[in-house]
Amino acid sequence: MAPRDGRRTQTLRRRLKVDSELPMKEAYEHLVRGLLAAPGAEAD
Repeated sequence: MAPRDGRRTQTLRRRLKVDSELPMKEAYEHLVRGLLAAPGAEAD
C-alpha cells in the first residue's frame, strides 16, 4: 500500500547479479581499460 493515501500500488523489485570472479591476464587489462574509459570515469 502507498504510505501517503493507503491505495494499493504495484512495485517491481530487481536484484543485482554479483560476479566476484576477475578475468585473467589480457582479459583483466581489457576490463580495467574499459572501466577507465567508461563515461563518468575520472582520469588524472
